[in-house]
Amino acid sequence: MKILYDYRLIQRFFPRGVSKFGIALLKNLLKINNNDQYNDTITLLVEPELPRRFIKQEDSLKCVTINDLNKNSSCFDVFLNTSSVVLGLPSIETIDYLYPEFIIMTCKKIACVLFDFVPLLIRHYIPDDISKINYALQLEAVKKCDYIFTDSVYTAKSGSVYLGLPLERFTVIYGAIDEAYFSGSGHAEYIASQRDNNVVSVLGWCPRKNAERMVKAWCIAKQKQAVPQNACLYILSCFHGKEILHDICRENQVPISSVEVLDYIPDDELISLISKSRASIFPPYLEGLGLPILESYAAGTPCFASNTSSTKELVSAESAFNPFDENAIADTFKKIYADEALCKRNLEHGRTLLKTINGENVARRVLEKLHD
Repeated sequence: MKILYDYRLIQRFFPRGVSKFGIALLKNLLKINNNDQYNDTITLLVEPELPRRFIKQEDSLKCVTINDLNKNSSCFDVFLNTSSVVLGLPSIETIDYLYPEFIIMTCKKIACVLFDFVPLLIRHYIPDDISKINYALQLEAVKKCDYIFTDSVYTAKSGSVYLGLPLERFTVIYGAIDEAYFSGSGHAEYIASQRDNNVVSVLGWCPRKNAERMVKAWCIAKQKQAVPQNACLYILSCFHGKEILHDICRENQVPISSVEVLDYIPDDELISLISKSRASIFPPYLEGLGLPILESYAAGTPCFASNTSSTKELVSAESAFNPFDENAIADTFKKIYADEALCKRNLEHGRTLLKTINGENVARRVLEKLHD
């Protein structure tokens, strides 16, 4: 089977979760293809002007551009688009970018990965009219795909209802994190006294990510002395909201030094921060999957998350909280510092989960479906 793997949005949105997903999936597709019964040829569709942050096998991977394909009239069995519905591409021509007509006309099958599914009914998530039109067209295009992969049961069920497609059209593959970066970084055993008094939240600045309510909850926990005096909440990828989040601290008379708001940091720094912290927390009220939850488990750190959308699929009931209730989130912060046994059970749950939700199994599900 000849697979054309769309790497362009991975280049464009690096190092966002979309890109991490795509890179990990590609690595594991190559690994399985080399070691198993499959004998597929994988070609990368790239943007020539963007950096090619490829993996170690880059020398053996053939890379083509849209212009190359137009000139050579290459035919592929499957076009695998790993970013089928995205925001952030400003042009009304987004649909032509995601699904180039020449490729759609020449590839025998079209496959896509649908994740971060957000209905158009939610206000303020999609900022302007052009973006709303783009998003609607992208969702419409998903209906025409021969294979629709999703990153959670929540996304599959939401897509089924919203797009009016039978649930059988969706194949749940869950998420692919790059275990090579995270595995082995965590402690063999969770011992609270050997950890820093930090809690980490890898988010992104977006209303559904719920950063403001999380900081309000942190302030409540601080005021009630439910967390250590030197405890710090690290919030990553939220730098654009730094002043807003620090204003919340000021309004609640909590030192802004207890909330460290950062932009993206290199993977080695991220892993070090997570693996040394008491726990991580993931508070979105709407989420396609939540790769930071899996990354935290892989780094050897318990993770507490919302009991809504897909995140409830990744944490135990006793480690989940109502993301709309600031007091419930504050109680979770208290548990992190007061209940070491809960943290140990949380991490054990996560490690068990990673035995099935991992990059190799994700890639295997994709290949099995494509070869079905």
